Amino acid sequence: MKALILLGWLLLCPIFSAGAQNTHLAGQPATRVANTSGSEKNADAILGEWLDEKKTVRIQVYKKCNTYNARIVWLKDESIARLGSHVLEGLLYTQKNSWEEGRIFYPRTNSWYDCRCTLHNPSIMKVRVYIGTPLLGKTIEFNRIENPAKETIPNETHSTRFVASH
Repeated sequence: MKALILLGWLLLCPIFSAGAQNTHLAGQPATRVANTSGSEKNADAILGEWLDEKKTVRIQVYKKCNTYNARIVWLKDESIARLGSHVLEGLLYTQKNSWEEGRIFYPRTNSWYDCRCTLHNPSIMKVRVYIGTPLLGKTIEFNRIENPAKETIPNETHSTRFVASH
């Protein structure tokens, strides 16, 4: 009897949790709801081009259907992925300078992982990549490219750049 009560509590607990945004019961699909308390200007602060701290990949973050996604626009090692490949998807703006419930693609392992992003200032984006819980993950830092059209790409003579329209 205690096991049934515990099981019932575990199933119902996410419904009453204030932070539950991706819960489901009885085989129903999960529903993701973006927090609309923040202004759209704050939510769109993540848009633009970003270069990782190791200067190996440059991504373009764009908005589609109220979620934030990213594609590769430059790679130092083009053998691991294709330019234009979508590598980040489904980020939802949840609170000031925070986007959650996304997925990121890691080309070397051909796998998708959970992720969330935070802006520590307008020029630095930290992407937390994890499996299951953010406590068990890795943080990748990206620096904003202020003027993508004029900004030089590291080793540009040995690589190509992808330009796409939204």
